[in-house]
Amino acid sequence: MDTNILQTFSVLILAVGVIAGIMFLLKKMNLRRLENRATVNLNVISKISLQPKNHLFIVKVADKLLVLGVSDNNINILTELDSNLENVVGTKSKQELTEEILKNAAKSNLAQTANTDLSFINFLKSSLKLAK
Repeated sequence: MDTNILQTFSVLILAVGVIAGIMFLLKKMNLRRLENRATVNLNVISKISLQPKNHLFIVKVADKLLVLGVSDNNINILTELDSNLENVVGTKSKQELTEEILKNAAKSNLAQTANTDLSFINFLKSSLKLAK
């Protein structure tokens, strides 16, 4: 009876040792794989949920601030924000920063649409070269 208990206990310890060894090797291989990856300078500043599966992300990639529209199927760059906002990133809270960035994004989009006014009068002016 004692030999059966000792034999079962030794098999159990051997099995736990083999499992621990396999886990150690997997961890080592995973760390090596992570070290080989190229590092990406990416920082998510803010996330705004619009709908359950649609979000706006304000992301700092390298030296640019981008506003991304993210849905289940795709990611779109909505606008690139001014470089002067990059200095503000570290000084304000996420809430304040998000509000300021969205205000500036709205202003830049309004400026872009003002420059590309598609009214019929502007079409006539540009086609007749009256306004430059």
